[in-house]
Amino acid sequence: MRKIGIIIGCVALFLLGVAYKDHQNIAVAPASFTSATGAATAGTATATYSAVAGTRFVMKGVVATCGAVTSAADLVLKDGSTTKATFKVMAASFIYFFDAPLTGSINTDMVATLSTCGAGVEGRVTFFGYPVFEVSPALP
Repeated sequence: MRKIGIIIGCVALFLLGVAYKDHQNIAVAPASFTSATGAATAGTATATYSAVAGTRFVMKGVVATCGAVTSAADLVLKDGSTTKATFKVMAASFIYFFDAPLTGSINTDMVATLSTCGAGVEGRVTFFGYPVFEVSPALP
């Protein structure tokens, strides 16, 4: 029983050390999963996650679809005005899950843009992830 108490104490000290190791902002666990979707026919489809004060968006994946592909469409993922990733959509559907999520800057919109899939063809883009709230701890 005493060994279990020692192990729990060591784990707690380790976790406290990890949380406060750099004495800077601490990310609080996300409240909910969310997504943004945009669609357009014969035009650019844009999905935007509008920034919330004190948060950054963590993108876990993106889905792009074209009713038909007459030419390759470009899928661009941006953190504000900074391009984070670019893909060529060569088929009617494109799905990508990030092993290491794309993390946006604090107080910045995340935007996914799918260029036209062809004349008269509907394109749709959706990305999903969650917002992370940043808090500054009051340290002595």
